[in-house]
This record gives sequence, C-alpha cells and structure tokens, in this order.
Amino acid sequence: MNDLQRMAPDVAPAAQDARAAREIVLLLAEFHTRAWAGHAWMRLVAIVTVIAAVWSLLGMVWAAVCLAGAIAGLVLERKIEPALRRFLASTKPPDLSSAKAMRDRTVGYVVAVSAAYVCPYGALAFAADP
Repeated sequence: MNDLQRMAPDVAPAAQDARAAREIVLLLAEFHTRAWAGHAWMRLVAIVTVIAAVWSLLGMVWAAVCLAGAIAGLVLERKIEPALRRFLASTKPPDLSSAKAMRDRTVGYVVAVSAAYVCPYGALAFAADP
C-alpha cells in the first residue's frame, strides 16, 4: 500500500494515478525551470571560465579533455531539454506510466550529463603532476 492509498483509501486508483502523474509533472517542471530556464547562462559561463583556467594553468591537452567533456554534456543537455519541454507543454494530462517514463529518462540523462562534465576533472585530479 502506497502513501496515497493510506491517506485516501476511498479514492479510486485511477484518481490516485492521475494525482501521482501530476506530482511527477510538477517535479519535472520545477527541475526544468531550475536547470534551464533560470540560470543556464551562468552555468555556461562557469564551464568556459573553468576550462580557460585549466588551459592557462595546465596547457592545451587538459583543456581539450575538459572541453570534450563539456561538449558531450551540452550535447546531452540539448537532447533532453527539448523533449522535456514538449512533454511539459503537452495539453493532455499524461498517464502515470508516461510520466514515470519521462522522469526516468530525465534522471538518466542528468546522470550522463553530470558524468560528462565531471569525469575529465576527476581524471585531472588523479593525473600525474605536469
């Protein structure tokens, strides 16, 4: 028995599914607003600044590795953001399975984007001294 069933046992399962789907959509909308709509430009400036610092301190090779990770992260972001925007702009309310599928897809992309951004710096942290 899930939390919704315990709080409202007299509510039909279809209504509980609709409510759960709405909650997922609201969470995805909040994530979209925070990740892309609000401060995306600041994140891009930070990425470029850090790559420039790596270039000036360690040279072109490590800067290229970090730039490759940043480009991979940006490409992955460009793949999920429009799909998420279309999903959120859809006029018909999603069913629970499609809301969960979009949530899982978004989480997967966020993990991949984070790995693309972070892995070059992890490699740099464990690399030999220049």
